[in-house]
Formats: sequence, C-alpha cells, structure tokens
Amino acid sequence: MLKIREEDGPAVISKKLAPKIDSSDCDIVIVEGVRNPEEIDELRARHGTVTLIGIHASPQTRYERLDARGREDDPSTWEEFESRDRRELNVGVGKMIALADEMMINEGTIDEFQDNARSILQLVLYCE
Repeated sequence: MLKIREEDGPAVISKKLAPKIDSSDCDIVIVEGVRNPEEIDELRARHGTVTLIGIHASPQTRYERLDARGREDDPSTWEEFESRDRRELNVGVGKMIALADEMMINEGTIDEFQDNARSILQLVLYCE
C-alpha cells in the first residue's frame, strides 16, 4: 500500500478503481479502506457525489474483535495491536474519520451495526 502510493501518488488507489467503477452497471458504489483525502478528491472529480462515512470503535473493542477473528496476520498481543493501530493512523485512517460526512459508532452487536448502516445509507441515498 505504502509503496504504490509512494510510486504513483496518494490518489493511485482511486485511479485504479476508476475503470471498474466506470464499467459498473450500478448507480451506487461503496469503496472501503480510503486512506487519504486525495483518494476522495479523485473519486469526486471523476464521479461527482461522494459521501465519506467514518466507522469508529474503541481500541478495546477493535482489539477484542481482531483477537476473536483469529486471522494469521491479526495482532496477538495488546502491544502488537497498538503498533498496528499507530501504523493505520500514520497512513491516514484517523484523518479520514475526522473528515467523514457521516459517522457510525460500532460498539454493539452485528445486528446493531447493520441497523446503523441501513439508517446511514438511507439518509445518504434519499436525503442528498
């Protein structure tokens, strides 16, 4: 991620997505994992309306979820988690959450998350 952004610029991911978005039959596209404002600027320049939705959970909640998920690349200790969190913040995740047009707090159950996501998507899709 860092290497391709260093070589091809901060909006490279959005530029690489553009052909897929352009060829899609969908009127609405969800892009996950945006890391910097240049990516949003690129999407807006090419496609018009873009709504940035931030999703936040506390560090403790994120750690517990990663631990329960148990993927091989997930942090196995609190210290590894904190290091991973700092890396994510350094590549722009915190900045994007701060710039979000809408915000979701993800501290509850999966059902609560899905209900909140539906509410925000309805707000974004039908009120803009």
